Amino acid sequence: MRDQFVHVTDVMPTLLDLAGVAPLDTINGAPAERMDGRSFAPLLADPAAPSPRAEQYYECWSNRGFYRQGWLARSIQARGEPIDMENWTLHDLTRDFSESRDVAADHPEKLAELVTAFDEAAWKYFVYPLDNRTRTQKFGDARPDQRAISDRPRRYWPGAQTTHRGDIMPLIANRSFAIAVRFTQRAGDQGVLWAIGDPTAGIVMYVEEGRLCLHYNGFGRLTDLPDCGLPDGAHEAVLDYESTGNRQGRGRIILDGVAGDWMPLSPTLVGAGIFEGLDIGLDRRGPACWRLHKRYGVFRYPGKILDVVVTPGARPG
Repeated sequence: MRDQFVHVTDVMPTLLDLAGVAPLDTINGAPAERMDGRSFAPLLADPAAPSPRAEQYYECWSNRGFYRQGWLARSIQARGEPIDMENWTLHDLTRDFSESRDVAADHPEKLAELVTAFDEAAWKYFVYPLDNRTRTQKFGDARPDQRAISDRPRRYWPGAQTTHRGDIMPLIANRSFAIAVRFTQRAGDQGVLWAIGDPTAGIVMYVEEGRLCLHYNGFGRLTDLPDCGLPDGAHEAVLDYESTGNRQGRGRIILDGVAGDWMPLSPTLVGAGIFEGLDIGLDRRGPACWRLHKRYGVFRYPGKILDVVVTPGARPG
């Protein structure tokens, strides 16, 4: 048992120390980034050895903390609420390991010291800007200061691995969007053109028995858009989706410029709970449409798919 202060970043330097291996100076000819951890190997042999470090900053979901020589300043936030930059508390861990007593009023100078130290570390280690959005908001959209990136159309090609949900979900989560696929249909070709999501929720556009189909899984609320005949030749098929607010939405298929009827497709998808991104030409792993998976498995499309373009639209007010 040891009660000296260490941090997770100290593990790698400790393992290298125990193995007698010096940290790398260069990686592929470029200078290696310096490790901030320190070896705590002496603690393993000597319970009285001093702690390898005296301070450490912390931040997670905008909750902040700074430890220095037995003192801890911390700021706890309510997720999804405006960040309170001033609600720091101070704790003397040498007397109060459970952080149950706030002694900021007794040691205002120590609190000010630690808050300043946190701020300096936060700028140095890219902690700012803080992000206090809820889990649903964070997994479904980019940070407000990065939304210009997620508001641009993106093109994807067949033959790649599954696109990560973190890349595709901000383009479609709780907002209007269009997903267009260009492909060439031959007699007898059938399979998945593209699929997003898994059995929890998702969308899949596919060809079956010469007809273009789309299945929408709104977290267990299952909807199939009216299918349409698909003659041989080159096509562009678009899922046109409109988010109407309050997690409600509607969608239609536009095939070669001819639009079908709007149908309710609710609730809108969000990033939370969906663990798979975009597949092109098949539906890997957890399928967006379970009954389609039961009939065909991954249901690989044998024809030529040129590309899939996802165009994000407006977010509901």
